[in-house]
Amino acid sequence: MSANMFFFVFGAVMLVVGLIVWRASRVAAQRLLLSNPVLARSSHARPTSRAGGIIFITIILLAIVGLWQIGDLVVDPRWYHLLLLSGAAALMGFVDDVAGLAVWIKLAGQVIIAGLMVMLVGSVNSLSLPLLGEAELLPAVSFVLSLLWIVGFANAFNFMDGLNGMAAGVGLVAGLALALGAIFMGHIVLAIIGLVLAAGLYGFLPVNVGSKEDPGIFMGDAGSLGLGYLLGGVALAGQNISQGSPLPIYFIPLMFLPFLVDVALTMGGRLLRGEAVYRPHKQHLYQILQQAGWSHGRVSFFYGLAVTLCAAAAMALLRLSPSLHWVLVVGLGVVVVGTMILVKRRLEVDKGVDPKTRG
Repeated sequence: MSANMFFFVFGAVMLVVGLIVWRASRVAAQRLLLSNPVLARSSHARPTSRAGGIIFITIILLAIVGLWQIGDLVVDPRWYHLLLLSGAAALMGFVDDVAGLAVWIKLAGQVIIAGLMVMLVGSVNSLSLPLLGEAELLPAVSFVLSLLWIVGFANAFNFMDGLNGMAAGVGLVAGLALALGAIFMGHIVLAIIGLVLAAGLYGFLPVNVGSKEDPGIFMGDAGSLGLGYLLGGVALAGQNISQGSPLPIYFIPLMFLPFLVDVALTMGGRLLRGEAVYRPHKQHLYQILQQAGWSHGRVSFFYGLAVTLCAAAAMALLRLSPSLHWVLVVGLGVVVVGTMILVKRRLEVDKGVDPKTRG
């Protein structure tokens, strides 16, 4: 197939992916498929379908494979392993959405899928560290660190899927940034993953946000875990599967710093207060903002803007020497942590809560 024909077909597939996801999500929303009831910790006020995730993950994964085949690209088998295991994570999330899984069963499943992903896709083989520069990791350390990254990132993404449009909007930004970074590094196979992901979430986003007439739809655990494993696995695959220059291991974490910091601060605070971290709560910053009167759209825009700025920093990472990657990561991390702590304390002051006695 000629280059011109490939780009024409690619554009058509992107359009079709967005339209199919949009239409299928609307039908599921209107029919309240897998209806999600309103609970004490819920941020929604009426029953809403949570079938969106299994819809867009299925369409996105099939479209990625289809474009690889149409373009007659030479695709390393590890990319297929990544898609297959991301689909397995989405399927496990779907079972949880439908029937509900015990916490320990769900965690065991996540660890097994993550372990297979590390073995079949690759692991963190080196890190840029202060004073040490690019440090090679021992195999056992590499495996454990990679396993913790996949499970931790997927759960962080799952925890942050709580408001209309937030996780989907952030995923859309990440897909576009991933595609641009992959093109810059010469990773055509990876660029297709990013662009198809962006197209699917672009179709899902307006239905996810909903309206007064449209009840909206959630991505559910199927969507959040599927996306979490896909994006978390890309961080490993981009470093290990050679096509162009390796994608820096910090690229994905840097983009998602607002999500990762929110989860780390919230869970760390709950541990310090002796609270069970696995129990439902409404203590994430995005939940506090919503309780303070911010609309879903305003909170989602806040996080979307934060991730967009972090994605721009991740693009800048591509121009830095690997030995300096940690400088950008640590510097931006301090800014994000400081901003979130200041915002949270300001909200506590506005509510008349003494920060020294909170919790």
